[in-house]
Amino acid sequence: MPALAACVAITSLIVICVSISPQDSLSTGRFALVGFSNVYLYNIGTNYNAAEAGANAFLQTWSLGVEEQFYFLFPGILWILLRFHGYRVSKIFIAISVLSCLSFVNYVYLAKTDYWAALFLMPSRFWELGAGVLTCLALSQRQLTMRWPRLMAAAQPVLVIALLASLFAPLAKAGQMTPVVVATTSALIFAGQTSYPHLNPLLFRPSIFLGKISYSLYLWHWSILYIARSLGLHQGWLNEVAIVTVSLVVGYVSYRYIESPFRHAKWGGGGGRMPASWAKALQSQQC
Repeated sequence: MPALAACVAITSLIVICVSISPQDSLSTGRFALVGFSNVYLYNIGTNYNAAEAGANAFLQTWSLGVEEQFYFLFPGILWILLRFHGYRVSKIFIAISVLSCLSFVNYVYLAKTDYWAALFLMPSRFWELGAGVLTCLALSQRQLTMRWPRLMAAAQPVLVIALLASLFAPLAKAGQMTPVVVATTSALIFAGQTSYPHLNPLLFRPSIFLGKISYSLYLWHWSILYIARSLGLHQGWLNEVAIVTVSLVVGYVSYRYIESPFRHAKWGGGGGRMPASWAKALQSQQC
């Protein structure tokens, strides 16, 4: 949240200075601060694939809105599941699978009838974050992660290549490619839990670095691109390299001096530690 607030505040000042019509950008920024920019963008009829969408300095915050809404909803779902089923991973896995399948069906239906609702709104995106939850639950079962270690180690580079290849899919096919990307990412994370960590591309230093700064990088990359476009400095490979470089630098600075201090702060004297009762409950999870 502090990194988001800083990004919105600084970028908004720039928008006021360089934009002739800043209203949509500023309104999107305000809704982003409360986790509803995705709803706002849908309500104003934003065409994410259109060139004019690039004039919105906070277009990238739609996905943050989806995530924040999920993070508000999921604890309640988990509490209900724990209340009725206790700490049984199998029951929780089944329940999240059912909810994710319902969300995926909704996504497929809306992709044909109201594409931008499928893109922007959380109910039709729940299944993607649900896939992350299911992957995490599967990883908690050591008997699953230790099966076929050589096969999973060999699958990792193939999955990385498949994931990178998906980036070159036509923009018009983004809706169809989303399930492929989600499934490939989940498989890559699961396959990485083997006895061969040196073969896991997610554990390479560049990957770890990008993972650490990914939130701040995602926040700021669009602001940098927006400024470059406003100044006419976004075309040509030299400008593109400069945009990537500046985005990485600003993303790291945001992570190092805004994100990390707040993340590691000792709130309420607790030192950031999980209550012992919670840790004991999590450690006792069994199917």
